[in-house]
Amino acid sequence: MKNKVLRITLITVVALMLLVICLLAGVKLGERILFAKFYFNASTEFKTPGVSDGFIQQGFDFVEEENVYLTSGYMKDGSSSRVYITSKDGKTLGFTKLRNQTGGRNDTHAGGIAHYGEFVYVCNGSGSNGIEVFRLSDILSKNEARCIGTIDLGIAPAFVYVDKATNTLYSGNFHKDESVYLSPEEYKMTTPSGDSNTALIGAYDLDPNAKATFGVKDENAERVYSIPSKVQGMLITPDNKLVLTTSWGVSKSHLLIYDFAEINESTDKTTRALGYTTPLYFVDSANLVKDVKAPPMAEEVVYMDGKIYIMNESASSKYIFGKFTSGNYVNAYIYE
Repeated sequence: MKNKVLRITLITVVALMLLVICLLAGVKLGERILFAKFYFNASTEFKTPGVSDGFIQQGFDFVEEENVYLTSGYMKDGSSSRVYITSKDGKTLGFTKLRNQTGGRNDTHAGGIAHYGEFVYVCNGSGSNGIEVFRLSDILSKNEARCIGTIDLGIAPAFVYVDKATNTLYSGNFHKDESVYLSPEEYKMTTPSGDSNTALIGAYDLDPNAKATFGVKDENAERVYSIPSKVQGMLITPDNKLVLTTSWGVSKSHLLIYDFAEINESTDKTTRALGYTTPLYFVDSANLVKDVKAPPMAEEVVYMDGKIYIMNESASSKYIFGKFTSGNYVNAYIYE
């Protein structure tokens, strides 16, 4: 009798395990079918850093001088935000804990990340307009990095990008209707194509000699771009295309690819949305070249060797579901 019960229990456990395996395989297959066009033109690159550490991935950058990726984010348990360092071949080398200016715990909602020379910029996603600045050498220490100051660009920053070809820093805010992430009313504009844009990107000149302001020549934007909702990251490709990533929750992410040269043509428009007059450009459907539908929760992006590398947070312990799909890995869309 005892052996019979044991046999039934064993069979039940094995059956349940097989069922779970089949379900997980079905989920992964379903994602591959749902995003077939994306995966047809994409590659799996390397393991997403910090997925088992309570880390919520947000920002993504590549440091050419050191051949490493930087991934910034905050911690589910409220401990100090981190920056993970990953080699170009995809090996996670370690992480650096962020500290505030007094050396204490930096538990801000760390967002986008970019670097310029000796400085690393990390978006403070806690409602401030400030971008926190750290020394690159400290970020690469795999120990601790103390904030050395902030720059106030006038826009609550969600993402940041440095275009080294033009020595320009771009930073923009995130807007989502019916959420806590709302733009000021003056950011909401109707574009010439009739699109309803809700957020802004500011473009700021960089100067390596501007040490007092951490490489930013002027905290007033040289120009402002009106953008759509739910933008999480951006980059500019070598052939002058603007790529915006948009995402929210479990809905599809999008890689929106625009003709940046056309956007930069003079529009004879200005705005005072930031409290001063500056040239205004509209990122809208008139300049949209391609809309690539991608798996959920895409964050910042990096351009590398003809591919758009996508960091996402779906496999973090805050959401988990990405652990059963593609969120465990950084995917790269093969750019054409």
